[in-house]
Amino acid sequence: LQSEISIVFTGAIYHVNFGAFRNLIDAPRQISANIKINIYTAQPMEWLEQNGVTGEQVVQYPHSIHAEVIEAQNQAHILFLPFSFNSPMPEVIQTSSPGKTGEYLACGAPILAHVPPESFVSWYFKKYNCGYVVDVDDVDVLKKAVNEIINNLDLRRNLSSNAKERARLDFDPLLSS
Repeated sequence: LQSEISIVFTGAIYHVNFGAFRNLIDAPRQISANIKINIYTAQPMEWLEQNGVTGEQVVQYPHSIHAEVIEAQNQAHILFLPFSFNSPMPEVIQTSSPGKTGEYLACGAPILAHVPPESFVSWYFKKYNCGYVVDVDDVDVLKKAVNEIINNLDLRRNLSSNAKERARLDFDPLLSS
């Protein structure tokens, strides 16, 4: 991989994501690679900072057009799909499938899902081996996952291939009709 590693998140960030983002922000501080967490969201940076989504490696891109978001996903080294482990709405997290899931799968970049073990996202990504799942609320485990994705070409290829296949089978509207 290149000297700067780009971890990308696209979409809204709110209370069901905060804890997972704080873990992601803590993890690169312990990794020697030059990691940038690129966030494409309309939420104001001040609001994100108030909720702990801040750090020297965090770069926010507000109000991006869809084509820019898709390009960022395609250029990412890792796509981040987060749900917090201590949400006041665990039943929502258990059944949610974020709208960005299909886009993430289709672009083929390795997906890092940092989500509770009882969530649909954890089940789906594990079942189809189409993303790297960290389903424990532990920065060290998340750090190891980022390192493994960065350093293991075969893992990246396998996850990417499986992700593209799942996008085709489960998210292509022409095949679903």
